[in-house]
Amino acid sequence: AIRRAFAEQALTASVVVGATHWRRGMSMQQVLASADSALARAESRGAFAVEVAELVEPDALVLGEDQWRQRLGSALSGRRVQLMRFPVLDAKGGLIHYECPARLQLDAGGGFEPAAQWLPMALRCGLVSQIDEAAVTLALSQIAADGEARGVNLAPASLADSSFVPRLRAHLLAMPEAAHKLWLEVSESAAVDHFELVRELCKQLRPLGAKVGLEHAGERLTRIEFLFEAGLDYVKLDASVSQGVAQDSARAAFVSGTAGMLHGLGLQVYAEGVSDPQDIPALHQCGIDGVTGPAVKPV
Repeated sequence: AIRRAFAEQALTASVVVGATHWRRGMSMQQVLASADSALARAESRGAFAVEVAELVEPDALVLGEDQWRQRLGSALSGRRVQLMRFPVLDAKGGLIHYECPARLQLDAGGGFEPAAQWLPMALRCGLVSQIDEAAVTLALSQIAADGEARGVNLAPASLADSSFVPRLRAHLLAMPEAAHKLWLEVSESAAVDHFELVRELCKQLRPLGAKVGLEHAGERLTRIEFLFEAGLDYVKLDASVSQGVAQDSARAAFVSGTAGMLHGLGLQVYAEGVSDPQDIPALHQCGIDGVTGPAVKPV
């Protein structure tokens, strides 16, 4: 309703909404901290996003921004960062690279948490670029140890940090051999909304051997101006685009056309989030260079 009202009034502003359930017995601190956590998640999703916090028990611990900043800072200073490994395989089952999302051990001795648990507050606290930098340096060290290519995704907020790319450049210069097996990924939304930042990322890091590509590419792909001029190496099609190609000829034709268009620009094309084993050979028939997802067996 707000989006529609803004459009009718030709307003360019945007809002996000964070809400929380409440029940008798919850303290004001819990209510506000829970609502603030929901608001942080909405902020991380972008304009006009709405997030509702889960109902918490009256005695449950709900952390505020200062406490989150301390937890995240402690994880970074203690190097409590872990990279997962999900293979991207070619048509012959060969490894192209590992996708390596970062997990953080927020509390010493605790479990390593996925980004969904901490990214919104990391954005709020301005620590995302430090977390992404830690993930890249860890990936470089692991590449140097076993020679396997690894991909790390970078948040749009990191690209907006003016010192972030120079810091990455220094790390790649310090480990030139590993740099040639490093894959860096930005979301499609980053390329649409921050094209110049993505182009600068390519300009600074591709000459050092790193590959740069888009992830979660879908309906906004055609809106990326000067896609070729950005200097990208590859595109990963979102699961919403590629899933079901084995059973849907129209979808298969769309994927085939998209792959052909991107190949014409000199880009490799991969499909992410593949959950049906039958889609794997169908995607390769559509010209997809590699696949990743739950249906892709680890190597």
